[in-house]
Amino acid sequence: MVTLVGMVIIGTIVSGSITSGVVRNSAISSAVYMESFIAPLSQELAVAGSLSPQTIGRMDAILGR
Repeated sequence: MVTLVGMVIIGTIVSGSITSGVVRNSAISSAVYMESFIAPLSQELAVAGSLSPQTIGRMDAILGR
């Protein structure tokens, strides 16, 4: 009985750890992927202080608006 309870507790902890790791890695991958598209477009802000309508249109297209 003690072994069974221990297995359930450890299984729950390991499952939560794996789930957390998968979610974290997916979020990091998504952030890097989106940054590769958005960062070049946002470089215009460093020079002009605002985005041109063309750049805004391209960002809307990327973000699916």
